[in-house]
Amino acid sequence: MAVAAHDLTQLEERVRKAAGVPTRTGDGVVELLPGSLREVARAQAVKGMLGQDAERVVVSLVAFDRIEAPDPAACTIRVGAGANLGEVEATLQGWALTLGWLSPKARSLTVRDWLEGRHAGLRAVPGNRLESAALSLGVALRSGGLFVTPAAPRSSGGPMLETLFLGRGGQAGTLVEAQLRALPRPELEETFHALVERPEDVVLLLRGVAASDVRPVEVHTRRKGRGFAVAITVATYAFRARRDRALVEGLLKGRGEPRAVGQVGGGAPEFEGELGWDRLAGAIGSAGPLGIYRIARESVVVAARAPVKGAVALDSPPEPLPAPLLGILDGAGQEVA
Repeated sequence: MAVAAHDLTQLEERVRKAAGVPTRTGDGVVELLPGSLREVARAQAVKGMLGQDAERVVVSLVAFDRIEAPDPAACTIRVGAGANLGEVEATLQGWALTLGWLSPKARSLTVRDWLEGRHAGLRAVPGNRLESAALSLGVALRSGGLFVTPAAPRSSGGPMLETLFLGRGGQAGTLVEAQLRALPRPELEETFHALVERPEDVVLLLRGVAASDVRPVEVHTRRKGRGFAVAITVATYAFRARRDRALVEGLLKGRGEPRAVGQVGGGAPEFEGELGWDRLAGAIGSAGPLGIYRIARESVVVAARAPVKGAVALDSPPEPLPAPLLGILDGAGQEVA
């Protein structure tokens, strides 16, 4: 049903006065245009008080795509949650920093989607263990409250309260801004090729790399003849490149035949999912060309043309938060006049 212009104008006046932020109308809705975390929280609280009219009000987050200059000493960067992750990475590279080696689809996400979605901001850090890039978060709760997690020490995994927002799909509130941990970016990358007989040999090879302090960037594998072609790319520094090369070549010789095998990658993947090591051999043997990313001791991310059996799709909905917990969070807001 079309919305009368005078009704929309009256609604716009109401919400502008209540929220105290600029507004605009179009396509039958009123857009609230907050410019700060506090204004987002207030705008959401106003929308929550509108009843049926809430369907005609949108809280816009277009102002929150900024990328600030990194702090190279602390290896951190402040960003708006709407910033493109690929652009954040490009900014960091100018300072010899990185968020970590991300999967192809992750690079196209916004910071909000990367942190709130199944990725939960996880990347492999030195030692090849998983750690979230989120150092602190600024969240606008649905009730109008603000939730800002303090920046944890770099040696910490972050405050536990962040788990209410990381990987939760925005159930507890809207992520508006974040401070992210960056990592020093090695200046060299090198790709090694090999032929192995079985999918299990690929897994043992990758486990050997993950258990070392070599930094795997990505791996591509596909069936070739009666075996499997493997291309593994690692990141390293000039001062340790010879040592890392010898370690990877030793692992390759122990599991197969090191040699050039031509193009191994399978083009742009349609599917990305998180997969446990116990299911990786099955995926390599049955999924066709397979890309393997975010290689960590806990799990890997696989990319393929079709869904991979046993992998949790990274664009699937998150697990729901318990209703009592959401109720507590909703009650934590500030009163809105």
